Amino acid sequence: MELAGVQEREGWLRGGRAWLLLLLLALFTAMGLYQAWPQFGQPLNFDPGDDWTVYHQRALDVLQHGLAMSAVQEPYSAPAGFLYIYFVALCYALLGAHPARVFVVQSAMLGLTVWLLFTAFAPGRRRLTQLLLLAALVCFALVDVQRHYVMRLLSENLMLPILALFFRLLFAGLWRGPAKGPGRSWGPALALRVLGALPLARPNAMIFIPPLAAWLLLSRQGRELIAPRRLVLGLALFALVFSAMGIRNHAVTGRWIMFTPARWEMFEAPGYGKGLMEALNPAGPAAPREGVLPMLGLIAKAFADHPLATSEAYARRLLYCLGFMPLLEPSHHYRPHWMLAWALYLAGLACWLGGRAELDARQAVLALWVWPMLAVVAGVSWVASYGFRFQVPIVLPMLGGAAWALDALRGLPDRRCNR
Repeated sequence: MELAGVQEREGWLRGGRAWLLLLLLALFTAMGLYQAWPQFGQPLNFDPGDDWTVYHQRALDVLQHGLAMSAVQEPYSAPAGFLYIYFVALCYALLGAHPARVFVVQSAMLGLTVWLLFTAFAPGRRRLTQLLLLAALVCFALVDVQRHYVMRLLSENLMLPILALFFRLLFAGLWRGPAKGPGRSWGPALALRVLGALPLARPNAMIFIPPLAAWLLLSRQGRELIAPRRLVLGLALFALVFSAMGIRNHAVTGRWIMFTPARWEMFEAPGYGKGLMEALNPAGPAAPREGVLPMLGLIAKAFADHPLATSEAYARRLLYCLGFMPLLEPSHHYRPHWMLAWALYLAGLACWLGGRAELDARQAVLALWVWPMLAVVAGVSWVASYGFRFQVPIVLPMLGGAAWALDALRGLPDRRCNR
């Protein structure tokens, strides 16, 4: 595995991790305090019906009436961040029931997210590439998340640190040498427990679980990453966490319902896609209103009946996810830093397909996250919901792939941490 030389080069990184974490926490907490300070002690000014208003009300209900969330006397469905309600309630219980205090916590968690992603994807990269990765993570976090979403009660603020912690734990042990190397760390088992919380924060993350499970069970890299006994333990921990919403739904309704069926009112929402509404209208109001198969059938019918309009709509949606926002929503701005990161990542994948780069375990798992999530967001979600919040959990970890691609494009062999 050529670990000895790599570990010697990574000494400076390992030695500075604690200081880097403290620095990032201090920076992002200070940013959060600066942004949230004017709101401390001020009355709430939320618009009824917005997600942050509902999250605030549900969190207060949890504080006042218990964990079952008695205000919702049905299987939980919306807003989609079920676990986020309990996070907000916990912040209210510890710090006081005002969103401004949650905003500061979310800002600190964003700094933690940057650190977790950096320490997950930086090992094995050249020192300059590591510094560029750190700079990119900080800049993307500040420009895209801190500026637009940290000061809102939205579940992406919890999804990001959960996802980053999953990556960090899953890759633990890859650089610890033969004695404590792949398969011998407890990190991957704990990562599966964290993975159980990811769909509870954002249900669209469910798309990540089947391909990841297949990769862990069937691929040589996956089997080397986590020993069989620890995989069994990890799956048990995953099931325990993942069942939380089902347990709550059973306590309230008496029925075991993990997730309510997918609904597709998003087809009727502004911002779904230019031209797509016209293509979908022929389905008529009598069409089924929920379920994945009816949704896919409706999309297939749109392509069959109106191929040009539907193709154009999906092209605009995909380009929106890549940073070309005004092509779908003229009031939004281009994001050239997204375009550059995607271009690097795609070029690295092209090198891999051409046999000029190796895809290590980290990049394989990252690809299993990026491409299914991109398909879901571009394919069936309200792609411009509150701006680009659905794209942020794809783009931020994708920077780890862009760093790998940068080394590949410079003609460097990938320093594989798992063969």
